[in-house]
Amino acid sequence: MAKTLKKLIFISDDEELYGSLRRALRAVGNIEINRFTKDSLKNKNRIVLIATPKEENLKELIYSTIRSRYLNPIVIINYKDSPLFKKEYPLFEDHPFNHLYIDVPFDLVELLANIKDMIPISSQAIREAICGSDSGYKGYLLKLLSHDLLSEKERCVEILSLVGGYLKDKKLSKEIEAAANKIKMESDWPATASKIGEKLENRIK
Repeated sequence: MAKTLKKLIFISDDEELYGSLRRALRAVGNIEINRFTKDSLKNKNRIVLIATPKEENLKELIYSTIRSRYLNPIVIINYKDSPLFKKEYPLFEDHPFNHLYIDVPFDLVELLANIKDMIPISSQAIREAICGSDSGYKGYLLKLLSHDLLSEKERCVEILSLVGGYLKDKKLSKEIEAAANKIKMESDWPATASKIGEKLENRIK
């Protein structure tokens, strides 16, 4: 009986690493790597492999692109010291079967074994609980509210949606929705954004 082919979603600018890993994992571990697309996270069993990411993009990838709504396991291959990374991203310390960090250089056999042990988060309710208790995710949202909220209108609305999903407060969700609609229509939208942003920061803190 043939082994089930495990599928990974690859996010990296390193073309050489992509080619090498794709050939090695297919040959040795019966693991297929495909490029990330907007629809690739619909199957929660596909593991997201982020390799040698740029530091300024990493929080966005982990928290906003993936963990804000998807259940997929996440594997990071990077050069940062593992304890230092896990201190900055507690998800990888507290939930190791859903989040894996691999130091460079790494052992291919060990990588294969770890990948095969990875599982998706079991439900959206558990995902919300994990994110709600994670200091890294909380810190990321606070940074968005304090530094990125007024950068541009579309980004502002996106951030409000992320924070609303995190807080899960029906009354506050209506305020966020009303503020987002005003921001979309107003030319002087930063005033509205600042007001709701300050309220959300205080609530998260």
